[in-house]
This record gives sequence, C-alpha cells and structure tokens, in this order.
Amino acid sequence: MVQDELLPQRHDVAAPQRPDRSRTARQSIVIERPIEEVFDRGCALEMRAQWHRATVAGELSGPCGRQLGARCTETRRAADGATEVWELEITAFEQNAALTIEGCCDSAKVVERHIFERDSASAGHTRYTLTVELAGTSLSAGALQNQIVQILIDFRDRLEQPNSVRPSVADAVRVRRQAERFSPRSRPVDWRRMRE
Repeated sequence: MVQDELLPQRHDVAAPQRPDRSRTARQSIVIERPIEEVFDRGCALEMRAQWHRATVAGELSGPCGRQLGARCTETRRAADGATEVWELEITAFEQNAALTIEGCCDSAKVVERHIFERDSASAGHTRYTLTVELAGTSLSAGALQNQIVQILIDFRDRLEQPNSVRPSVADAVRVRRQAERFSPRSRPVDWRRMRE
C-alpha cells in the first residue's frame, strides 16, 4: 500500500481549465482616428469579420447594427477548425463613448465592454479599451488576453490602413508561395542527380 504523502508532487503540470470558470481580460490601444470613426466601426456588428480573425461572417438579425438592441448572428472558426455560431446583442450604448456587447454560443457566454475616449496626448486620436469577460469555455486567461490584444491590433490596423491586407491573409499567402516554391511537385525531379 502506498501512502499519499510518499508520492512525488508534480508542480510542472498545469491543472486543466474548468469550463465553467469565468475569465476577464482588458487591454487598451490608441488609434490615429477621431473617436466618431472608431466608435462607428466598433459598434458595426456585421463588419467584425474585417478585423476579428476568428469571425467568418456576421448577419444582422434586428435593427441596424449601430444602436441599442442590435443583434447579429456571427459565424466563427473554433480552435479545432469547426465553426461556431454566436448570437450577439448590443446591451448598452452611449454614442461615441461606451458599448457593451453580450454573446452566447451553446454554454459559452461573453460580455465585451468597449470604452472610447479622446486621447488627451494626441488630438484626433482615440483611446479604445476592450474588456472581455468569458465563461463556459476552457480558454485560459492568458489565451484570452492574447486574443484581445490581436483583435485590437487588427482593428487599429484596419482603421488606420483601410486598403491593406489583413496580416493573417498576407502571411498565409507568403507561406503558401514558399511551400509551392520548395514543393517537389513544383519542379521536375532529375533522378540522375538523386543517385549521385
């Protein structure tokens, strides 16, 4: 019989995340655009696929996407490659100042709080703060933080450089071209050289 106190303790293995735990992450970014433009784009639920990498499409299912009570059905790519359908709704709305979006997908629930402020250091710039509360998933707090940082960077880049290609698309094209260049199918094989 083995006693528990004699077993070695493993501190290097992280405990699995419980899906019912709630996690919160917050991040701010300064965008070189007027607050009106940043707010208008931030509350356009149907346009989130332009800067939210996981979002494939969004379809409004109620009033215009830029007001209290607006609803949107959003299709997202999950980490495992499957698609998820999220139901989003604007539950708080203060023109050019604050926005709350609540969403759910199966047992997962998210509350996004968006705060827009004129940046006191730079005229015509906006400080945008995103706070995300997530429950019902196994996503870690660190992974959630990384996601909102990437969302804010993509959002800023989309506003400041509207004609640029999203980095994820550009990276995918570059990687594919490199793979094609070095792929055995892309050039004929000289079997005589292979024997040498």
